[in-house]
Amino acid sequence: MRLLSQPIGKPPFIVEKIVSKWWKVCILSELLAVVYMCTVIKPEYNERTRVSENALLPALVTERFNYYQRILTFLKELHIERDIPKYIEKQFLAHGIMAQTMRFTVTLPGSNQSGTNVVGVVRASRSSSTEAIIVAVSMTKTDLEALAVVLALATYCREQIYWARDIQFVFVDKGLIGLTAYLAQYHDHRHSFLQSDKLHFHSGAIVGAFAVKAKGSVFDTMNIEHNMINGLLPNLDLINLMAKLADKFGLIPEVFHHGYQRSWWDIAGTTSKAILSQAFNEKEGLHSMFGPYGIQAVTIHAKSIMEGHASLTDLGRICEGALRSLNNILEKLHQSYFLYIMTDVRHFLSVAYYMPALGLILFPLLVLALREWFSLEEFSFPNSFILLHVVGIVQYCIIRNVAVSQFYHTYTVLLSFSVFIPWYFLFSL
Repeated sequence: MRLLSQPIGKPPFIVEKIVSKWWKVCILSELLAVVYMCTVIKPEYNERTRVSENALLPALVTERFNYYQRILTFLKELHIERDIPKYIEKQFLAHGIMAQTMRFTVTLPGSNQSGTNVVGVVRASRSSSTEAIIVAVSMTKTDLEALAVVLALATYCREQIYWARDIQFVFVDKGLIGLTAYLAQYHDHRHSFLQSDKLHFHSGAIVGAFAVKAKGSVFDTMNIEHNMINGLLPNLDLINLMAKLADKFGLIPEVFHHGYQRSWWDIAGTTSKAILSQAFNEKEGLHSMFGPYGIQAVTIHAKSIMEGHASLTDLGRICEGALRSLNNILEKLHQSYFLYIMTDVRHFLSVAYYMPALGLILFPLLVLALREWFSLEEFSFPNSFILLHVVGIVQYCIIRNVAVSQFYHTYTVLLSFSVFIPWYFLFSL
């Protein structure tokens, strides 16, 4: 303790030494952070994904969903249907599913939007309606395959008797706005800019949710989208569950559109996308809106990169497997990680792995702050202070815009390394 305090008002010797060599210390700290991150992202130095919640029993059930003809019928009718919400409600009622259309209006400065969600509820037959699982899908012409699969899945779930939780099938209009209206109404959360119909059916606490996207009718890859608003992440078990289900049906699971990692550069690209997406890309998918309500959610995006072999029926079975696992858990997901960075779909950095790098990045700020504090008597306000703040704002704006644009998948590694540029050496302090 004597080294950290001096009775004569002088700074401790060690601190004085560090501050006197500030430029060497800052450079060394930044270099150590880069070297550490470049090393720790390698598979042999981080952790392999694993399912921590034993009750999930991922991919162990025998999925029996086999309504391919029904999917094709729905898909054909959806292509020519002009009023999709009305058609979905009609099909729900025809198959004995409790259904409701939910109209909403959003009033924002310079923009007014209105739409209609459709909610179908399959009640639990083995318990009271105190908990629920949500399956969400967007009602757009580009997602008709996903619409047909989820609609057929809802009719299948209505025929089963083993559900211990309600299943709410939410067909969302206007994307994130529509889902915001549904979740706000479900949780009795009032927004001054949002007016919507009241929900007729309530199912208690939501234990988990997932959204479904599909591109085409045959698939070989399933991207698991998981970043939510304000940097929130779902429980890692939910990602692992979807990855295991994709494996079971022969699809390549991936995160940030990266599956198999062939080189260190591929791993660095995925890690950079994970960091930048968590920091800037809040609206990754429908699942992003569940985070503020404490609901664990992901979006599964089935697509074909080369020659797809999995069908729409397989996508339905993946959804069924996810529902069966979420139906089986005893409590909300909590066993696995909530703070992590995915380096690939099979490996991740937990908070204990990436915090040392964060500390090394922030250490130069502390050293420079101490340097200014010790020289406070001769302090002057140089122009470099303004220039450094301008550089920081410009850098933030560039990263922010690129991270949410179409170039997001190309320049992420370069953007990540730009954070380590010691701009304070370019201007005299």
